[in-house]
Amino acid sequence: MDKKTVAVFCTDVVGYSAMMSNDEQETLRTLDECRAIIDSLINNYSGRIFSTAGDSVLAEFENPIQCVKFAIECQLSLHERN
Repeated sequence: MDKKTVAVFCTDVVGYSAMMSNDEQETLRTLDECRAIIDSLINNYSGRIFSTAGDSVLAEFENPIQCVKFAIECQLSLHERN
């Protein structure tokens, strides 16, 4: 069996259920905008999304440094968007 080392990135929206119950349309619009940013950056840093469910994303990066660089840019980009 071949083995490989990867770095795994996991994200989840805090308070997602409450936001959905308060304003489903706006929450989904916001999630779509944020996912567009996240997905694009994952691709830019050579990552691969391997699971999503609702408001969560799991991605793997073969290079841990790329994962960290991605995570930093992701936080900065989402902060700027917000």
